Amino acid sequence: MDTDSSFTTTASSKPKQTKTVRILPLGDSITAANDAKGYRYHLYRLLKNAGYDFDFVGSQRSGSTLLQYDRDHEGHSGWKTEGIQKNIDSWLRGYQADIVLLHIGTDVSRYASSQCKIFAQILKKLVLR
Repeated sequence: MDTDSSFTTTASSKPKQTKTVRILPLGDSITAANDAKGYRYHLYRLLKNAGYDFDFVGSQRSGSTLLQYDRDHEGHSGWKTEGIQKNIDSWLRGYQADIVLLHIGTDVSRYASSQCKIFAQILKKLVLR
């Protein structure tokens, strides 16, 4: 991860950016969800309206082409946590994201105890990158 800050503080109400921030929306069906059913469109609008310079990254694209927003993401409907774990290293290397939005495990909440180790391994990779 880049050690340089992407933001500098100014006297204005929002930070002045020094580069485009790369954001990787990563997860399951909620990340992949189209438009109002997911969070990506709403987050895109909030960040754009606040004047931030950012780029969603990922190999997947979903959402209405009628709505003007960055539809890139790495959300995979139907994938279990193990699928995310198997691919996370290549995604982190490939996309060089400044921010990773991780949303996993919603569909497997009843198996939470067996998933804790996998969640911990994924989080460790994100923190130590």
